[in-house]
Amino acid sequence: MINKNNKFDKIILDALPGLFRFLRGMSLNVAEAEDVVQDTCERVIRAQSTDKISNVINLKAYMYKTAKNITLNEFRRNKNQQKALENVEVQEEQSEENDTESKIEARQDLQQVLDAINTLPPKCREAFILRHVEQLSYKEIAERQQVSIKTVEKHLAKGVRYTHLLFKSIKKGNDPSAKIKKTAS
Repeated sequence: MINKNNKFDKIILDALPGLFRFLRGMSLNVAEAEDVVQDTCERVIRAQSTDKISNVINLKAYMYKTAKNITLNEFRRNKNQQKALENVEVQEEQSEENDTESKIEARQDLQQVLDAINTLPPKCREAFILRHVEQLSYKEIAERQQVSIKTVEKHLAKGVRYTHLLFKSIKKGNDPSAKIKKTAS
């Protein structure tokens, strides 16, 4: 509570208009300047009650210094918030770009694997799909194809080897058909 008869309180009241102009000169709008003036008064009153300010001569300088520090801290906080927001936005953009690139790459990879599977001989392709897509056991595949389990194993090994080679060739930018023809013979 400010008492107009108290020497300290009178100095505070007299300093307020100049302090307000000082803050407006620091590019604060009216509302921001009013908030800083109020925070400054609260801090000055607290400092006065704890005997940090013992003489009247230092009071006005203390008020201006306190107001300036509050303002600078607010500028720093806002700047840090702005930087943080910008970093989040940049990360979101990069994440979206990476997600889009990853999805495109995954689709391309999937298409290449499907292309590789489609190049397999019919019985080998069927065994490969039954095992890796429908997840049937070797025995179930053998029964469905009316072949031995050993034949199913050979078809699957051949299918994995062919698709792997084709996929690897495509990734390196080579002509995949040449490698597959070589390994098929």
